[in-house]
Amino acid sequence: MGSARLAARLLRGAGAVGLVGMLLAACGGDDDDTTAGGTVALNGGTVPAGRPAVDLTPTQQTAGRDVVMIGDSITMGSTPGLEAAADDMGVSLTVYAEVGRRITVGSTPEAGVEVMADVLDDGVPDLFVIALGTNDIGKYNSQEEYEAQINQLLALIPQTTPVAWINTYLTDDPDDSAQFNAALIAALGDRGNATIAKWSNIASEDGILDDGIHPGDDGRAQFTTMVSIEIENWLN
Repeated sequence: MGSARLAARLLRGAGAVGLVGMLLAACGGDDDDTTAGGTVALNGGTVPAGRPAVDLTPTQQTAGRDVVMIGDSITMGSTPGLEAAADDMGVSLTVYAEVGRRITVGSTPEAGVEVMADVLDDGVPDLFVIALGTNDIGKYNSQEEYEAQINQLLALIPQTTPVAWINTYLTDDPDDSAQFNAALIAALGDRGNATIAKWSNIASEDGILDDGIHPGDDGRAQFTTMVSIEIENWLN
């Protein structure tokens, strides 16, 4: 997709966004504001017990069960399980996942913004699940720079379309991982109509990642379960 076409999509999708004023006060500056099973009041909603996530609702429930997921190698390795889980839920899931995918940078594979623009040119799904950021960790020097990358992708998505974003964790770079995750809270807090699933809580446990980045068998199963819970919460 050419830069002019992408710019046009950015202008169409930017729209007005509402500030979720309570977000940062309730969540703090990082992604580890709750423990598993905890509850955080956010804009009248809560993080469901036993389902650690950052809830940035209220969300506008849309009719239909059409879900698009955009990710990198972590998503790619879990795609068979994700597709099976979606089938069990009666959800139409389309996964766009490539090794090495970044949010705004790259042509091989296409960056997330390019994939998003292509998807939206064919129509708007009922829910976007985004699992990007791992390959951007360490490429920027501040939370603000990470947030700018995230916002470029969010600007493409209609405000009325809910987003579930899976956060990040690298064993060898926990500080930059936390910085990206703080940027994710800030960016999606400004947008609202979103949740953030805490892969960082799971991936940091012993035995989940094979190489400090990619989940092993148990990790893939837990990644699949976490994404499925996000979709299930949206359906319900």
